[in-house]
Amino acid sequence: AGVCGGDTVEDCAGVCGGTATEADCLLSSLAGTWVPTSATIFNNASCSGDGMTNFCTSDETAITEADCPTGLCFDDETLDEASCPEGQWITGTCTDEENGEEFADIDRDSCESAGYTWTDIGWVSFLSLLMGSNTDVSFTILADGTLTDPGGTEGTLGFSDNLTTLNVSLPARCDDPMYLNQLECEQAGQYWNDAEQQALEYNISSGFLLMKQIDEGECYCDDIDCEELTTDSECEDAGGEWDTPECISIFWSK
Repeated sequence: AGVCGGDTVEDCAGVCGGTATEADCLLSSLAGTWVPTSATIFNNASCSGDGMTNFCTSDETAITEADCPTGLCFDDETLDEASCPEGQWITGTCTDEENGEEFADIDRDSCESAGYTWTDIGWVSFLSLLMGSNTDVSFTILADGTLTDPGGTEGTLGFSDNLTTLNVSLPARCDDPMYLNQLECEQAGQYWNDAEQQALEYNISSGFLLMKQIDEGECYCDDIDCEELTTDSECEDAGGEWDTPECISIFWSK
């Protein structure tokens, strides 16, 4: 803040004698539409260590782009392109999302012209796998502290004391917005979402927002209730199946 004259102080918005707080000014700078730019998945609940930002969909053993074939042989997935029978090498799949049908004998142009979704085979980003056919995913922040999430739900924003974390509050709601309470929603066969909190980390220097989706891991058993088991060894000893913890980090920019 600078001095405007005498003892009058300029606030962070540049107004002499103004009352805008640092949070107000930060919120104003964050206003706009944010889109995902990258995503990484980790095999732990803390998003720490080495994660995967790309995958090879043509060879699950390949861990680099150089080792990942840019397609696969429809007749025999163990064959490379040179050994694959003519007409059997495919570089992508075409899916009719509405009806759940998948076509292997169609090229990208024909697929997209028909309104279907084309997915490349080979070295692909985890973000593209995560988003699928939803290529226009975004959320919007307004300067008044409200937010519209990718699903169109309106929520509110608050800041941590050090202004590095945005706390997003989303209300309880039905997947079909015409139902306003849980009973009506579920009686109509729709899913009711409880109110939720989501933290977004903000890096002031880079201008990125970071969203984390965390799965702490869980034990599944057929015959007994094993939700209280919190480690893979406890779960296995009880005859259950351990769902490995994972963390997905998504960077957003505008």
